[in-house]
Amino acid sequence: MPALLFPLLVAAPLAIQVAGTSPPAFDIDITCRRAGESAVMPGRTSEGCKNDEMSARDTVAKNWTDYPSADRERCTRTASLGGPASYVDLLTCLEMAKSVKSLPKDELTLPSSRSKPVQRGQ
Repeated sequence: MPALLFPLLVAAPLAIQVAGTSPPAFDIDITCRRAGESAVMPGRTSEGCKNDEMSARDTVAKNWTDYPSADRERCTRTASLGGPASYVDLLTCLEMAKSVKSLPKDELTLPSSRSKPVQRGQ
């Protein structure tokens, strides 16, 4: 299994432009080819996929410089994991990162896994 992943790990960085001053260039045709071939989502067509990808690409391009560089780099890599790179995945990642930063600090803290010690004899 690891031997099968090696070509993907080597080729994936070549398939996308690393996050810089302009959005990455993904191949929408490759991304959406499978949508028409397999029913990952019933009723999902290749054309519908392309429309979603182009809309996400336009939104990403419009707001690219508004996203922090670290988020752009991380999300660009994430958007190409597990298959062809996707602008929808890229936009989702960028928007989630943006939303997390706008949460109040107390909502970012996980509750303690320790409860109060139990007193014996009570």
